[in-house]
Amino acid sequence: MKKTVLISAVSAILLHCTAWAQTTVTVDYDNYSTPAAMQLRRTLAEMQSSGMPYSIAMTVNGDPCTGMGFAWFTNPGTKNGEVQIVAKENAVPADFDNPDMSFPAAVQQVNGLNYSIEKNKLSGIESNIKVDYLSHKAKAAGLTPATTYSYRVGSADGWSEIGTFTTASADKNAGYSFIYITDTQAQNDEMFNVSQKTVHAARKLVPEAAFILCNGDLVETSGSNNSEWEYEQWFSTMQDIWLNTPLVVTMGVNSNLKRSRILI
Repeated sequence: MKKTVLISAVSAILLHCTAWAQTTVTVDYDNYSTPAAMQLRRTLAEMQSSGMPYSIAMTVNGDPCTGMGFAWFTNPGTKNGEVQIVAKENAVPADFDNPDMSFPAAVQQVNGLNYSIEKNKLSGIESNIKVDYLSHKAKAAGLTPATTYSYRVGSADGWSEIGTFTTASADKNAGYSFIYITDTQAQNDEMFNVSQKTVHAARKLVPEAAFILCNGDLVETSGSNNSEWEYEQWFSTMQDIWLNTPLVVTMGVNSNLKRSRILI
């Protein structure tokens, strides 16, 4: 049984170039075991459009009572992004038809990042392929202290899932909790599974945490030996947390200064 699948955005990893393109892939499921074929079908069903934001981070920027910073990546060629905010909890997409606030993102092309290395153990993906991205950063200002907001990031090309955050209290004597983690430093699927389990357990233990402080070394590689795949996995395996909890990062020994653009 042959099935033709149209993949609207195939990455440079598959095409062995830095361009993004459209191609048609024909898969003969009879050539594969049933579990492998079904896993492929599940993967294809979860494919996101090329305009969707990813590696989304929210971070304290300036006065936490009145502002918040946001950063994310998209594929090259997508529209300049923005962050949309509504002053309510549990917002739904319809609430963003007329958002209370909108802040445009500063956009920067990030070219030639090394995608993966051999130690990532990525079968089917060649090591050291160079991939281009578009970096988006936005800063929300003029917010009300001690108020919960819902937000989303993106553009007409694609919007993120809806996240929430709460601004700090203007009362200087008000206490707060935060979670401290350090050196997650993951490099392959097994290590990222440990990292995400650890951080999810901490978040469950301290659900009221105002932010998560990470003392650097999010991933293993850095510099010219950078693996962008590691950063993508770091965010994707914990994206539900970073959509709803500000991430405060300090520079670690192995951190890549160039890649620190993920945060504001």
